[in-house]
Amino acid sequence: MTPNIFSEVDDASDQWSWSEKLGYDRAQELLDYHFSQFLNLKEDMAWLAQHNFTAVRIPVGYWMFLSREELQDMGVPYTAEGVEYLDAAFSQAETQNLDVVVCMHGAPGSQNGMQESGHEQDQAQWTEGDNMEKTL
Repeated sequence: MTPNIFSEVDDASDQWSWSEKLGYDRAQELLDYHFSQFLNLKEDMAWLAQHNFTAVRIPVGYWMFLSREELQDMGVPYTAEGVEYLDAAFSQAETQNLDVVVCMHGAPGSQNGMQESGHEQDQAQWTEGDNMEKTL
């Protein structure tokens, strides 16, 4: 994770706690800025192709595909961001003849309970309730 977008919240260990402490609007603003500044898809995909890579792996969280209202109904603090960046990544990868592997890095309930799943907690809750169904 890039620490500069976490600087407003000292004790956030994952995107869940960070979004929860900042509130939806501020978290959305910071993530939009981060994505617009951190990613240079045209140059990044060109570099990969020039160095003989054939694919790029893009980790995503389930919240990326839901609306603000859907996330609020589920009681999760995530922001509904990123689909436009994922679409742009697919477009740029196609121009460089790169395949894209989308990795469900954050599933509902957290598939491993660690920060990289978006929600650090004592144990994964992916198999509880309807979390597996939500993932599909």
